Amino acid sequence: METQTVGDSEASPSTQEQKRKLNTYIVNTSRADHDLGSHLRKHAAANATLAQALRDTEAASQELGKIKTRLERLIEMTQTKTTITPAGFRHVLDDFSSQILDIENTYEKAVGDVWMAWRDAIRNLIQAGDAGNQQEQTLVNLHRLVGVTEDDQQKKEISGVVNALERQKEESMQELQKAATDQEARSSLMATPRYLDEHRKEWRAMRIAIGKTMAGARSAIGDTQQVPASSPHPQHIHHI
Repeated sequence: METQTVGDSEASPSTQEQKRKLNTYIVNTSRADHDLGSHLRKHAAANATLAQALRDTEAASQELGKIKTRLERLIEMTQTKTTITPAGFRHVLDDFSSQILDIENTYEKAVGDVWMAWRDAIRNLIQAGDAGNQQEQTLVNLHRLVGVTEDDQQKKEISGVVNALERQKEESMQELQKAATDQEARSSLMATPRYLDEHRKEWRAMRIAIGKTMAGARSAIGDTQQVPASSPHPQHIHHI
């Protein structure tokens, strides 16, 4: 489909040529308006996904912190003459390891979702702006067409179309302006890279700490060989 540009010549067009250009401009304007609306909806959806993904990373971090606390309590139990067998402690440690793996998978997925949503939100806002510019340029061409139309009736008809498209453009541009100036969304988009970088550092530090805690717990288990053989089943310490 032919796409007109601002630099198209409008000198003395024939009636047939005017109609062809008018139809092309109408199609181009409508298409740009549709694209603008589509990108704004995708931008809003990406912002919502980003917010949820950020919450998921924080939730995973909190869950990992709970595991660390429970591991520390487990070590304390090995130092207070508890009646839990070494096998029971190993069972719980293995259970913790499985939980940590699940939490890590959840965290990595959330981080991936954050980056994908962040890129989508920015890309769609830019593309919405591009569509708005295209719509504006096409309307400039329409005004030029009105200016070179000699037939009063035809000029009136074209002007009516232009006015309708102008109103449509104003509504679309208001939505674009609203999205572009949304302070909460803008702050989130601008802060996300730094936030995630710092969060990843904290996450790695916690994983290292948990690794050391886990090693300490397994070492402590080796010091509990005097625990009575009648110790309770490992399930009795799942409340840790």
